[in-house]
Amino acid sequence: MKKKHYIVSMMAVIFLYLLGIGNFHGALQANNQKTQHASTKIIKIGFPIQEGLSMKDEKGNYTGYMYDYLKELSQYTGWEYEFIESKSDDVDTQISELLDKLNKGEIDMLGSMRRSDELAKLYDYPTESYGYAYNVLAVNKDNDWLDSYTLANGKKITIALQKKAEIRNGQLKEYVKTNGLKVNYKYYNNGTAQMEAVKKGEADALLSVDIALASDFRVIARFSPDPMYFAVAKGKTKIVHDLNKGMEELNEINPTLKQTLYTKYFEEKLDHVILTQQEKDYIKKAKTFHVMIMSNQAPVQYVKGNKATGTAIDILEDIKEETGLQFSYEFVDNYHEYEERMLHHEIDILASINYDYSLNYINTMSVTNAYLKAPLQIVLQKNTGLNALDNKKLAIRKELSSILKSRIDPHNVIYANSTQDCLKAVHDGKADYMIDSSYAISYYMNQLGYRSMISVADVKGDMLNYSFGVVDGNDHMLVGILNKCIRNLKEEDINTYIYQHSLDKATFTLRDYIQQHIIESMVITLLIIICIVAVFSYFYHRQLKMKRQIEVENNRYRMLSKITQEIIFEYDYEKDILKLGDKHNFLAETNEIENYAKDISSDKKKDESSLFQCIMEMKDTDREVLIQLANKEVRWFHVVMKVVYDMDRPVYAIGRAVDIQEEKTERENLEKKSMMDALTSVYNTAAFKKKIQLELVRDKGMYAFGVLDIDYFKEVNDEFGHFIGDQVLIHCADVMQKAFGEKALIGRLGGDEFAVFLMAPQDEKAVANGCARLQKALQTTIEGLPNITLSMGFVMTKDVCDYNILYQKADKVLYEVKAAGRNAYFIKS
Repeated sequence: MKKKHYIVSMMAVIFLYLLGIGNFHGALQANNQKTQHASTKIIKIGFPIQEGLSMKDEKGNYTGYMYDYLKELSQYTGWEYEFIESKSDDVDTQISELLDKLNKGEIDMLGSMRRSDELAKLYDYPTESYGYAYNVLAVNKDNDWLDSYTLANGKKITIALQKKAEIRNGQLKEYVKTNGLKVNYKYYNNGTAQMEAVKKGEADALLSVDIALASDFRVIARFSPDPMYFAVAKGKTKIVHDLNKGMEELNEINPTLKQTLYTKYFEEKLDHVILTQQEKDYIKKAKTFHVMIMSNQAPVQYVKGNKATGTAIDILEDIKEETGLQFSYEFVDNYHEYEERMLHHEIDILASINYDYSLNYINTMSVTNAYLKAPLQIVLQKNTGLNALDNKKLAIRKELSSILKSRIDPHNVIYANSTQDCLKAVHDGKADYMIDSSYAISYYMNQLGYRSMISVADVKGDMLNYSFGVVDGNDHMLVGILNKCIRNLKEEDINTYIYQHSLDKATFTLRDYIQQHIIESMVITLLIIICIVAVFSYFYHRQLKMKRQIEVENNRYRMLSKITQEIIFEYDYEKDILKLGDKHNFLAETNEIENYAKDISSDKKKDESSLFQCIMEMKDTDREVLIQLANKEVRWFHVVMKVVYDMDRPVYAIGRAVDIQEEKTERENLEKKSMMDALTSVYNTAAFKKKIQLELVRDKGMYAFGVLDIDYFKEVNDEFGHFIGDQVLIHCADVMQKAFGEKALIGRLGGDEFAVFLMAPQDEKAVANGCARLQKALQTTIEGLPNITLSMGFVMTKDVCDYNILYQKADKVLYEVKAAGRNAYFIKS
């Protein structure tokens, strides 16, 4: 019986999505104890530390998919949680210990569990899962030849599998068979060995699960989703009952929570789009694609100043910058012309289309994934109720007729060219209500200013999916590239684009406003007459009012200063007096400095105080500046300043200064750290290349560039292990810097390959001396490290201004050294 329970519990552990299979001796023995309290609001939850699922941040706060879900669930169960952790750093051991506690009833629940008949004999389960996990095929993030397109088109690949993950392996083989993929399999003992195999090139991809995938891998295929459950200690039926009830209510109130949490913690967003070589070749040969937009569908696509703009255009410009694809824009203002030009293939791409088979042209073209989804809204007169829309006249844009097909009465509909036309039809009484995208309605309702109408959410929940349409339905390569870019779009960027364009008002003339708002226009005219009559009185009181306003502002800032620990200042341009808040001792010995500008100018100290420069610019300021304190120390401050004017004359400057020296220093340290190779503390490849390119552009004099390789480094790793290999790399980087001097730029290009850049060496001999010093330093025996030698290829030139060309020349010299027997250096001009 114990053996049977051990096997069943091991199935549960496998579903906890660990890449390695632990050794769980004795921890998973069956235990049917029913030691539960009858009713409690404090639930003990097993909390293994797993990336994405259940984590702790650097401050010790809990986070992750499971934690967020449990916090939402507590609103419906009234539970409080006590999270039980394991002291072990090994995830396998953590799971083993927590399962043992669950078996013994020492904890109430454990998440991320598989449900089966066998496991149900050991644990109680709720009726619903709290999420799904997918099996995935994954490759290195920097792999530029293998993706879902390559996989589906018959490229044969080698997949690394874990020997003991039999269920997952079987699901993969079924997926391979179903999709006709061409693969070889290699088996490894654990997840670490799997990843190493892919990194070394022994395998092209590995089999894992999405919620346990390491951050340096990316997914090329997903399949066979499995539900995740909370397992409850056997016999604790009250907890199961409350859990079922709470999850049911949570799903009803917030049905998208699971997808939201999955997107937050597991959806993969790359720093940049990974293109295959085939895609890169396609882009190099591709023409400029003509994109057609509708000129009146803001904020997604519209025209401003005879130029195409909108969220769709912003996304295409991002794609252009990311991939090199070229786009030009053409626009039309009515749907008939839009459809005609599309059917005659006069353009290449549609900026926005909703995928719908009922459209007569959809089967001849290709449509990308949606780059934006918008809920529909209803606009109607304030005196029209939502329940009274039956048999009422509807106004819609022609292109929305398919998505709203089930709601349209052919005898009671008006088709319009634009959202504005639909709104005008409702406003003028030609239609009773209209339906359109929430973004478009918000934009044009604000623009047109119709106050007699209201907009409400569409209770039926239909969504408008904005996609790009590729007119050539056979251009699968272009569609694939666009889809890659769309998948990598960041939600915050999309929201920023929508927000920017929602605030961007289209051209709207005074004549348009008067025609649409006759009564309001009469009122405005009357107000203008009143304002003209009262203008002298206004100017008479303006000065007193401004002074009172300034005093109120001063008091507010002083109070704010006490609360926020900020330095508040006020400058009087007429009296040349600088007043400081309660913390004036940071900047001066007194809180009121007379003749402030006069003294600084006469003492020629203008450059010593950037606060002086901000004040003398006489304009609103929000920036970081260096300020000299009373103790002569110079520190960074964030200065926000507002200038109060009387007509065109500056009167006062009021502002605050916040000390940000520590924040500034921390940012600079982080930036510097990001440029260095984590192992050797010399420049990483990207930073080294950037600095060299800057030097090549800035200085046209003589310089030397060398590529250095550790001889037979693979044998060092094979014989002494990777730890010793790493120490050898660290030692090499250290002696390189010493041999070539502090001014030399040293970079690690990858593996055992380094590069050296020397500005203005005296001659070839100076470079040779550096190489000789390096060779001599490496001859010195270091305890614990094997003796090594280097092959070095240098070029000296003043003509090359491109890093890649310089690298190729030096690399060629390096291979001449290797061909000559290694352990030497060649220097060529």
